[in-house]
Amino acid sequence: MRLKISALLMAVSTVVLAQQPTWLQMWNDQNTNVYDVVKEFDSAFEGNAMEKGKGWKQFKRWEAFMDPRVYPTGQRPSPTALFEGMQQVQQTWGSTSTGASGLGQWTPEGPFNGNPIGGIGRINVLAFHPTAPNTIFAGAPAGGLWKSTDNGTTWSTNTDLLPNLGVSGIAIDPMHPDTMYIATGDRDGGDTYSIGVLKSVDGGETWKPTGLTLQLTNYARLTGMVIHPTQTQHLVVSSRAGIYRTTDGGANWTITQGGSFQSLTSTPGAPHLLYAGTESNGKVWFSRNFGQNWTVLTGASGLPANGPARCEVATTAADTNYVYALFGANNSGLYGVYRSTNKGVTWSQMHGSTPNLLDWSTTGSGAGGQAWYDLAIAVSPLNKDELLIGGVNVWRSNNGGANFALSGHWYGGGGASFVHADQHWFAFRPGTNEIWAGNDGGMYMSPNGGLANSWVSKNNGLSVTQYYKIATTPANPTWTIAGSQDNGTHLKKANWSRVRGGDGMDCGMDPANELVMYASIYYGDFTKSNNGGSSFNAPFNLPPAGGGNWVTPFLVSRHNGNVLYAGFTKVWKSTNAGVSFAATSSSNLLGTDNIYVLAESPSNPDVIYAGINQYLFRSMDGGATWSQHSGGAGSHVITGIAVDPLDPLHIIVSRSGYVAGQKVYESYNGGVSYSNISGSLPNIPANAVAFEPGSNNLRYVGTDLGMFVRDNLLGDWVPFNAGLPNVIVNDIEILTQPRVVRIGTYGRGVWQSPFASDLLQRPTAGIAVSPASLCAVGDTIQLADASAGLVTSWSWSVIPSTGATLVGASTANPSLVVATPGLYTVQLVAQNAFGRDTAVAVQAVAVGGFPIPAGDGFSTSLAGRWSVENPHRDATWEAFATAGSDGDGSSMRMPHFSLGAAAAGRGDALVSPVYNVTAGASLTFDAAYRRASAAGASDTLRVYVQQCGSSTWQLLATRFESGSQNWATGPAQASAFVPAVAADWRRDSVFLGTLAGAARFKFEARHAGGNHLYLDRFRVIPAAAPAPVADFVATDSACVSKPVQFYAAGLPAPGSFAGPGNSGAGGALGATYAWTFPGGVPSVSTLANPTVSYATPGAKTATLVVTTAAGSSSISKAVQIAAAVVPTVTIANQSGNVCANSPATFVATAVNGGATPRYQWTVNGVPRGFNSSTFTVSTLQNGDVVRCELYSAEDCPSVAKVTSTGITVTVLPLP
Repeated sequence: MRLKISALLMAVSTVVLAQQPTWLQMWNDQNTNVYDVVKEFDSAFEGNAMEKGKGWKQFKRWEAFMDPRVYPTGQRPSPTALFEGMQQVQQTWGSTSTGASGLGQWTPEGPFNGNPIGGIGRINVLAFHPTAPNTIFAGAPAGGLWKSTDNGTTWSTNTDLLPNLGVSGIAIDPMHPDTMYIATGDRDGGDTYSIGVLKSVDGGETWKPTGLTLQLTNYARLTGMVIHPTQTQHLVVSSRAGIYRTTDGGANWTITQGGSFQSLTSTPGAPHLLYAGTESNGKVWFSRNFGQNWTVLTGASGLPANGPARCEVATTAADTNYVYALFGANNSGLYGVYRSTNKGVTWSQMHGSTPNLLDWSTTGSGAGGQAWYDLAIAVSPLNKDELLIGGVNVWRSNNGGANFALSGHWYGGGGASFVHADQHWFAFRPGTNEIWAGNDGGMYMSPNGGLANSWVSKNNGLSVTQYYKIATTPANPTWTIAGSQDNGTHLKKANWSRVRGGDGMDCGMDPANELVMYASIYYGDFTKSNNGGSSFNAPFNLPPAGGGNWVTPFLVSRHNGNVLYAGFTKVWKSTNAGVSFAATSSSNLLGTDNIYVLAESPSNPDVIYAGINQYLFRSMDGGATWSQHSGGAGSHVITGIAVDPLDPLHIIVSRSGYVAGQKVYESYNGGVSYSNISGSLPNIPANAVAFEPGSNNLRYVGTDLGMFVRDNLLGDWVPFNAGLPNVIVNDIEILTQPRVVRIGTYGRGVWQSPFASDLLQRPTAGIAVSPASLCAVGDTIQLADASAGLVTSWSWSVIPSTGATLVGASTANPSLVVATPGLYTVQLVAQNAFGRDTAVAVQAVAVGGFPIPAGDGFSTSLAGRWSVENPHRDATWEAFATAGSDGDGSSMRMPHFSLGAAAAGRGDALVSPVYNVTAGASLTFDAAYRRASAAGASDTLRVYVQQCGSSTWQLLATRFESGSQNWATGPAQASAFVPAVAADWRRDSVFLGTLAGAARFKFEARHAGGNHLYLDRFRVIPAAAPAPVADFVATDSACVSKPVQFYAAGLPAPGSFAGPGNSGAGGALGATYAWTFPGGVPSVSTLANPTVSYATPGAKTATLVVTTAAGSSSISKAVQIAAAVVPTVTIANQSGNVCANSPATFVATAVNGGATPRYQWTVNGVPRGFNSSTFTVSTLQNGDVVRCELYSAEDCPSVAKVTSTGITVTVLPLP
């Protein structure tokens, strides 16, 4: 392995650990049992008021998060669990058409803008791009890495598919800004564990592990990261398990100092000077050689010898001799602010423990705080005496810390700006007094170092909200109410608003009146609104309020909006919309344990379920009496209960914890007995379950890695995460109108997707090829399944097959190696349990280049054909829908108008596929361009060619506007230019002379502050039209009365052209087509790729004539049409009459079912059982009717589904 550990350096000092509260020491020790930590914390806080700013709430959040995951042992999970779960999903589904994301059409519902709602979610760290002044990166504890290119006005992310969504450190190579590093995990709150340091070499587009990986940092939290400004392969990372150093860009790491560290800083202007602050014993360490060696500073230097706990350090570019240390005290209040003016040799206390600047008040008059959770400090790069510190609030000093004034306050008190509570990171923009703060509400910025009420929220697009629960109503399915961690209860109508403060918990909405809603904070303190959330002061009286779980379960009956349920040690019920409540039973359900989850039968209002720990409780009389059952095998907490919309005794339950194969259980008798349907679910907690009404027993489960679905035909779980981040799903809402599933996530807000059953259909096959063209034989071409929908089996073929080698022809993503130059057609037959489909990519692969005439209208995906060179990772060439010059409504755009003055001189290139050029050919293209002002400079377009075998790009032409309308297609325009009419375009031509052979072309746009540039109708035209050679291919599967797709091939090559042609999409440039199909409908066609059907089976002849200016060519081929077969299915009862609760077995016999027929059993029309020819059930009632539906897998079935005759069952009563 790549990690070197020195025994001497790993010796961790235990001196003065007692200065930290015992519960905090235990909390930080990942080997300490969770229950022991909770016991110690509760003992320490016993008798104290639950006061804001003292850390009580932050700890209780952690306890509530961990409790279901560690029950019943209290043993903390391995930090590898999430990563291993992700690997399990990747191994099972990563090679499929949908990839590890599976099905789904997820779109975010928000909230997207935290500015109007007073905060959106926690930010741990931020970093400024070294060369792009408006680009900022921010890391969230459970929401990934975010990027703004407009100085925080808007944000976006592309880290949604990382296996860990916590980010606590960011480092950007100042000499090569495309190289970035992130330290994963949650430094302050522990919401996510670290999987080490990840690295990107493309500006954050993609990420890969470094040598500091999961196995090396088990249970560790990475807390800081710095990069050397000139020796940029050198990085140092601080953690709770020591300090790590690399000198080769992260490939290998060395532990250079043991201990538990919370902060790390370098010194601008003196990069060899590093300082680190400890997490627990209030020490400052320094290094004079960029982390190779470390020395701890003792009390003799002027720092406290003992007493403080957490330490944060800060330096300033204004004076490399200055370094500040901010200490939290044993009670997590302020211990003091210290300063050194000689590189840490000696220190002075600048501020003591009073006023307590870590208190929540406007004056710092209170005791204690939460320095263990939030502590931040930064010093101005322009003034070494100007600094800001943060705990709950933000305080500012202009005299080196001797005195402080309130700069930002959690509700805007004391005459200060509003800045959301709980500060985690401060950073000045280099060379300015602009200060940024990351806190529990998101990002905040002051342009003048925090003076004069200057803080503003910068949270538009920063979608990182951590939701506990959400609720919806069929009365208005567009509305959502959601309880969030530390950011209150949010309500979405047309936009999101904050309707309650604190930590929002479970909530509810009246099913018939969207104006009536309920919200809560921790431990079941509920309130009610009768006016759509404008206020929450309607009559509501729940006696045990405040005595429930952290998230106390709450139900509004879907049968009657006046009926409410709340779960404490008993179920409490209201029949008057909350005016009063009464316990449904006289005794507690399970001693003093609180209810974790409640569920109501959608078909019978008297049937109620409750979950406590691993036990299920069922009431058949509205809660008056309860029966106790298990929640399936195992002892982990029941986190979710869902009841079949049609059967009150058919339930599924989800289970938390980390025991493989114990995730979801299904019962058809109300919990008396179960089937384990965990299947291939990854070994991570399952948090919520739901049924989809009207489906084939389709079930959803929300986990710590997103969503999964299964129905009776699938037979196992399928990822349901397409478009969804790898995020914890806490709650699922099913909306039958408009048929969407909506979820609350813990780190990425609210999302929704169409019902899974709407997506579980026969796939639509699709093919992706990269690269589409090669200079020479022998290189590898990657094929990929681009089908829409789920695909479970693949059959690839290549035409012609001679000289072509397919590796993995039955996998989703095979590779192709071609030994002979030429054009190759790729075919894919994609199949799942619902059917199959065929895709044909005609002449999609060109070895030796696409023959000319050739061209592109940019109306289809550029992937695999064209490529973009964007060295500065900013706005670049993009497909753009506009009035294209060739009538297809699409073109390519270089967005010069969107680039600022700082981008002047930058070049972005659009690179073509390889073409087989012949001497005397011409390159033509259409362009649309205007300058931004008459006096302004013109952007420049250069056209290059590179012949295969050469590394040199040869300049062919240069185009720019000189001021005489020599190239611009209209007058200067001060607003963004978009071509709207034909006159906005011009046609340009470049003669290629003697150029011959395989070559590619490049359009390079040089920015000078002009307006947008558009390209369209790219063509490479030979000096004379080539003689045509007719050829065609047809789809393999051809059935009577089913469409058969024909594709023109041959020369001129349809594969050389992407865009509309004379014969419709898919045709070659300069070619016309004449087809004849005797016995087919239609019998003739002039399309390039016609669709034909035949009414009778047998061999059918198709003829194609291709005509160009050089003549005509024809070809005839036979196509075999198969007759339809008639599937049937019969069933037999092998058990005869049965006694109540005894198993009955039925067997189906299929005729013409194909090799892999699908079976769906039903009882009284309701789907039951699995995809099997045998069905055994123990819950039949006398008179029940059993049937089997057969879905034939034959190529040409006459009907897709047939149903057996029903068998009426006789069930005898027990004696």
